[in-house]
Amino acid sequence: MRRLLIPLLVALVAFLALPSAWAQDPCNPAGGICVVDDLRAAGDTQGSAAEQWALPSGELSAADLERAFQEVQKSGRGIMGFFGLLADGQARTLSGDSVRAMFERYGVELDFLPLDALNKIESAAGKVTFHFDFGREGQRDIQLPDTTQKVLDSRHRSDPTLVNSKNRVRDEKSDGKKMRLKSRLQFSVNEDGLAGLREGDMAVHHWLAGWVNLNVSSERSPGKVAAGEKNRPVLQTDARGNPVVVDGHYQPQRYDDWVVITAAGRRIEVGIPPLGSN
Repeated sequence: MRRLLIPLLVALVAFLALPSAWAQDPCNPAGGICVVDDLRAAGDTQGSAAEQWALPSGELSAADLERAFQEVQKSGRGIMGFFGLLADGQARTLSGDSVRAMFERYGVELDFLPLDALNKIESAAGKVTFHFDFGREGQRDIQLPDTTQKVLDSRHRSDPTLVNSKNRVRDEKSDGKKMRLKSRLQFSVNEDGLAGLREGDMAVHHWLAGWVNLNVSSERSPGKVAAGEKNRPVLQTDARGNPVVVDGHYQPQRYDDWVVITAAGRRIEVGIPPLGSN
Protein backbone atom coordinates (compact mmCIF):
# COMPACT_ATOMS: atom_id res chain seq x y z
CA MET A 1 0.00 0.00 0.00
CA ARG A 2 1.58 3.26 -1.08
CA ARG A 3 0.56 5.46 1.82
CA LEU A 4 3.06 8.28 1.45
CA LEU A 5 4.73 7.71 -1.89
CA ILE A 6 2.11 9.10 -4.28
CA PRO A 7 1.26 12.41 -2.57
CA LEU A 8 4.90 13.16 -1.85
CA LEU A 9 6.00 12.37 -5.40
CA VAL A 10 3.18 14.53 -6.73
CA ALA A 11 4.49 17.41 -4.65
CA LEU A 12 8.13 16.93 -5.64
CA VAL A 13 7.64 16.51 -9.36
CA ALA A 14 5.48 19.62 -9.55
CA PHE A 15 7.70 21.74 -7.32
CA LEU A 16 8.34 25.29 -8.54
CA ALA A 17 5.57 24.86 -11.13
CA LEU A 18 2.65 25.77 -8.88
CA PRO A 19 1.49 29.25 -7.92
CA SER A 20 0.39 28.27 -4.39
CA ALA A 21 0.71 25.64 -1.67
CA TRP A 22 -1.04 22.28 -1.99
CA ALA A 23 -3.16 22.40 1.13
CA GLN A 24 -6.37 24.01 2.28
CA ASP A 25 -7.20 25.81 5.48
CA PRO A 26 -9.48 23.63 7.63
CA CYS A 27 -12.35 25.96 6.68
CA ASN A 28 -11.93 27.20 3.13
CA PRO A 29 -14.71 29.35 1.70
CA ALA A 30 -13.39 28.80 -1.83
CA GLY A 31 -13.48 25.02 -1.55
CA GLY A 32 -16.61 25.04 0.59
CA ILE A 33 -15.23 22.24 2.77
CA CYS A 34 -14.97 22.79 6.52
CA VAL A 35 -13.36 20.61 9.18
CA VAL A 36 -15.24 20.62 12.47
CA ASP A 37 -13.47 21.36 15.72
CA ASP A 38 -13.84 17.84 17.11
CA LEU A 39 -11.38 16.60 14.46
CA ARG A 40 -8.73 18.84 15.96
CA ALA A 41 -9.54 17.67 19.46
CA ALA A 42 -9.36 14.03 18.41
CA GLY A 43 -5.98 14.54 16.75
CA ASP A 44 -4.53 16.29 19.80
CA THR A 45 -5.70 13.49 22.09
CA GLN A 46 -4.27 10.78 19.86
CA GLY A 47 -0.88 12.47 19.69
CA SER A 48 -0.24 12.06 23.43
CA ALA A 49 0.00 8.26 23.46
CA ALA A 50 3.45 7.95 21.85
CA GLU A 51 4.84 10.69 24.10
CA GLN A 52 4.31 8.48 27.18
CA TRP A 53 6.78 5.87 25.93
CA ALA A 54 10.47 6.34 25.13
CA LEU A 55 12.82 4.40 22.87
CA PRO A 56 15.90 2.82 24.45
CA SER A 57 19.24 4.33 23.51
CA GLY A 58 22.14 2.68 21.68
CA GLU A 59 21.77 0.23 18.81
CA LEU A 60 18.10 -0.58 18.37
CA SER A 61 16.94 -4.11 17.67
CA ALA A 62 14.13 -5.15 15.35
CA ALA A 63 12.01 -5.69 18.48
CA ASP A 64 12.72 -2.12 19.63
CA LEU A 65 11.58 -0.75 16.27
CA GLU A 66 8.50 -2.96 16.30
CA ARG A 67 7.51 -1.59 19.72
CA ALA A 68 8.11 1.99 18.56
CA PHE A 69 5.93 1.58 15.48
CA GLN A 70 3.22 -0.07 17.57
CA GLU A 71 3.19 2.90 19.94
CA VAL A 72 3.01 5.38 17.08
CA GLN A 73 0.24 3.38 15.43
CA LYS A 74 -1.77 3.41 18.68
CA SER A 75 -1.50 7.19 18.79
CA GLY A 76 -3.00 7.52 15.29
CA ARG A 77 0.12 9.30 14.05
CA GLY A 78 2.03 8.84 10.82
CA ILE A 79 5.77 8.33 10.35
CA MET A 80 6.36 11.79 11.86
CA GLY A 81 5.34 10.32 15.22
CA PHE A 82 8.29 7.93 14.93
CA PHE A 83 10.72 10.73 14.18
CA GLY A 84 9.32 12.53 17.22
CA LEU A 85 10.48 9.61 19.38
CA LEU A 86 14.04 10.21 18.16
CA ALA A 87 14.02 13.85 19.26
CA ASP A 88 14.92 13.33 22.93
CA GLY A 89 18.65 13.80 22.32
CA GLN A 90 19.66 10.17 23.00
CA ALA A 91 22.18 8.51 20.67
CA ARG A 92 20.69 5.64 18.65
CA THR A 93 21.56 3.55 15.61
CA LEU A 94 19.01 1.77 13.40
CA SER A 95 20.16 -0.74 10.78
CA GLY A 96 18.98 -0.31 7.21
CA ASP A 97 17.54 -3.84 7.18
CA SER A 98 15.42 -3.19 10.28
CA VAL A 99 14.15 0.12 8.92
CA ARG A 100 13.19 -1.41 5.57
CA ALA A 101 11.36 -4.26 7.33
CA MET A 102 9.34 -1.90 9.54
CA PHE A 103 8.51 0.46 6.68
CA GLU A 104 7.21 -2.47 4.63
CA ARG A 105 5.24 -3.93 7.54
CA TYR A 106 3.52 -0.66 8.41
CA GLY A 107 2.89 0.58 4.88
CA VAL A 108 5.41 3.45 4.88
CA GLU A 109 6.49 4.17 1.29
CA LEU A 110 9.37 6.60 0.84
CA ASP A 111 10.32 5.63 -2.69
CA PHE A 112 11.72 9.08 -3.36
CA LEU A 113 14.53 7.85 -1.08
CA PRO A 114 16.61 4.90 -2.33
CA LEU A 115 16.03 2.75 0.75
CA ASP A 116 17.70 -0.21 -0.96
CA ALA A 117 20.98 1.71 -0.50
CA LEU A 118 20.28 2.66 3.14
CA ASN A 119 23.03 1.41 5.45
CA LYS A 120 21.75 2.85 8.72
CA ILE A 121 20.01 5.72 10.46
CA GLU A 122 21.72 7.52 13.33
CA SER A 123 20.07 9.90 15.78
CA ALA A 124 21.66 12.11 18.41
CA ALA A 125 21.32 15.62 19.81
CA GLY A 126 18.16 16.43 17.88
CA LYS A 127 19.52 15.20 14.51
CA VAL A 128 18.54 12.15 12.45
CA THR A 129 20.95 11.15 9.68
CA PHE A 130 20.21 8.69 6.87
CA HIS A 131 23.43 6.99 5.68
CA PHE A 132 23.28 5.77 2.07
CA ASP A 133 25.86 3.82 0.09
CA PHE A 134 26.23 5.95 -3.04
CA GLY A 135 29.82 4.97 -3.78
CA ARG A 136 32.58 7.48 -4.45
CA GLU A 137 30.25 10.13 -5.84
CA GLY A 138 28.69 10.76 -2.43
CA GLN A 139 25.38 11.63 -4.07
CA ARG A 140 22.76 10.15 -6.39
CA ASP A 141 20.39 11.60 -8.98
CA ILE A 142 16.89 10.08 -9.04
CA GLN A 143 14.40 10.52 -11.87
CA LEU A 144 10.89 10.83 -10.48
CA PRO A 145 7.97 9.50 -12.55
CA ASP A 146 5.07 11.44 -13.96
CA THR A 147 2.11 11.46 -11.56
CA THR A 148 -1.66 11.92 -11.65
CA GLN A 149 -4.14 12.61 -8.87
CA LYS A 150 -7.90 13.16 -8.76
CA VAL A 151 -9.11 16.62 -7.73
CA LEU A 152 -12.61 18.05 -7.43
CA ASP A 153 -13.69 21.15 -9.32
CA SER A 154 -16.60 22.21 -7.09
CA ARG A 155 -19.31 24.37 -8.68
CA HIS A 156 -22.26 23.30 -6.48
CA ARG A 157 -22.15 26.00 -3.81
CA SER A 158 -24.54 24.47 -1.29
CA ASP A 159 -23.00 20.97 -1.46
CA PRO A 160 -19.43 21.12 -2.86
CA THR A 161 -18.72 17.37 -2.55
CA LEU A 162 -22.05 16.09 -3.92
CA VAL A 163 -21.81 13.68 -6.86
CA ASN A 164 -23.41 16.07 -9.31
CA SER A 165 -22.82 17.41 -12.82
CA LYS A 166 -21.74 20.73 -11.27
CA ASN A 167 -18.98 19.06 -9.27
CA ARG A 168 -16.48 17.66 -11.74
CA VAL A 169 -13.63 15.27 -11.05
CA ARG A 170 -10.47 16.19 -12.92
CA ASP A 171 -7.11 14.50 -13.44
CA GLU A 172 -4.27 16.69 -12.26
CA LYS A 173 -1.02 15.62 -13.90
CA SER A 174 2.57 16.55 -13.13
CA ASP A 175 5.66 15.83 -15.19
CA GLY A 176 8.51 13.94 -13.51
CA LYS A 177 11.59 15.81 -12.35
CA LYS A 178 15.09 14.90 -11.26
CA MET A 179 16.15 14.89 -7.60
CA ARG A 180 19.67 14.89 -6.17
CA LEU A 181 20.39 13.36 -2.77
CA LYS A 182 23.55 13.42 -0.69
CA SER A 183 24.77 10.16 0.84
CA ARG A 184 24.34 11.73 4.30
CA LEU A 185 20.84 13.12 4.57
CA GLN A 186 20.48 14.93 7.90
CA PHE A 187 17.23 16.18 9.44
CA SER A 188 16.66 18.18 12.58
CA VAL A 189 13.84 16.67 14.64
CA ASN A 190 11.50 17.73 17.41
CA GLU A 191 8.63 16.07 19.27
CA ASP A 192 6.28 16.76 16.33
CA GLY A 193 8.56 15.19 13.70
CA LEU A 194 10.94 16.92 11.27
CA ALA A 195 12.16 20.43 12.06
CA GLY A 196 14.26 20.90 8.92
CA LEU A 197 16.78 19.45 6.47
CA ARG A 198 20.47 20.35 6.30
CA GLU A 199 21.03 22.77 3.43
CA GLY A 200 22.27 21.11 0.25
CA ASP A 201 21.35 17.54 1.21
CA MET A 202 18.38 17.39 -1.18
CA ALA A 203 17.71 19.34 -4.38
CA VAL A 204 15.32 19.26 -7.31
CA HIS A 205 16.21 20.25 -10.87
CA HIS A 206 14.22 23.05 -12.47
CA TRP A 207 14.47 23.65 -16.21
CA LEU A 208 15.18 27.35 -15.69
CA ALA A 209 16.74 27.68 -12.24
CA GLY A 210 18.91 24.55 -12.33
CA TRP A 211 19.43 22.70 -9.05
CA VAL A 212 17.31 24.16 -6.25
CA ASN A 213 17.89 23.13 -2.63
CA LEU A 214 14.87 21.83 -0.75
CA ASN A 215 14.02 22.18 2.91
CA VAL A 216 11.76 19.55 4.45
CA SER A 217 9.95 19.83 7.78
CA SER A 218 6.66 18.68 9.27
CA GLU A 219 3.64 20.28 10.88
CA ARG A 220 0.60 19.04 12.75
CA SER A 221 -2.77 20.29 11.55
CA PRO A 222 -5.56 17.80 12.38
CA GLY A 223 -8.23 17.34 9.75
CA LYS A 224 -6.76 19.60 7.09
CA VAL A 225 -7.90 18.87 3.52
CA ALA A 226 -5.27 18.18 0.87
CA ALA A 227 -5.52 20.43 -2.19
CA GLY A 228 -3.99 20.62 -5.63
CA GLU A 229 -3.76 23.38 -8.20
CA LYS A 230 -6.26 26.21 -7.82
CA ASN A 231 -6.85 24.93 -4.28
CA ARG A 232 -9.02 22.07 -5.53
CA PRO A 233 -9.54 19.27 -2.96
CA VAL A 234 -7.60 16.08 -3.66
CA LEU A 235 -9.94 13.07 -3.57
CA GLN A 236 -9.59 9.66 -1.99
CA THR A 237 -9.43 6.92 -4.62
CA ASP A 238 -9.97 3.17 -4.58
CA ALA A 239 -7.65 0.42 -5.81
CA ARG A 240 -8.72 1.11 -9.41
CA GLY A 241 -8.01 4.83 -9.13
CA ASN A 242 -11.67 5.86 -9.04
CA PRO A 243 -12.94 8.49 -6.56
CA VAL A 244 -14.35 7.08 -3.33
CA VAL A 245 -18.04 7.96 -2.90
CA VAL A 246 -19.92 7.67 0.42
CA ASP A 247 -23.63 8.49 0.65
CA GLY A 248 -23.51 10.27 -2.68
CA HIS A 249 -20.50 12.47 -1.80
CA TYR A 250 -16.89 12.48 -2.93
CA GLN A 251 -14.40 12.04 -0.09
CA PRO A 252 -11.54 14.57 0.13
CA GLN A 253 -8.22 13.45 1.56
CA ARG A 254 -7.76 14.70 5.14
CA TYR A 255 -4.62 14.44 7.23
CA ASP A 256 -3.35 15.38 10.68
CA ASP A 257 0.40 15.26 9.95
CA TRP A 258 1.97 17.17 7.07
CA VAL A 259 5.34 17.30 5.36
CA VAL A 260 6.21 20.86 4.36
CA ILE A 261 8.57 21.32 1.38
CA THR A 262 9.99 24.79 0.80
CA ALA A 263 12.44 26.30 -1.70
CA ALA A 264 12.91 29.59 -3.50
CA GLY A 265 10.07 31.20 -1.58
CA ARG A 266 7.54 28.49 -2.44
CA ARG A 267 5.80 26.12 -0.05
CA ILE A 268 4.05 22.79 -0.64
CA GLU A 269 2.24 20.76 2.04
CA VAL A 270 1.83 17.00 1.75
CA GLY A 271 -0.51 15.01 4.02
CA ILE A 272 0.80 11.90 5.78
CA PRO A 273 -1.62 9.10 6.71
CA PRO A 274 -1.45 7.21 10.04
CA LEU A 275 0.73 4.14 10.21
CA GLY A 276 -1.00 1.01 8.99
CA SER A 277 -0.18 -2.67 9.02
CA ASN A 278 0.07 -4.71 5.82
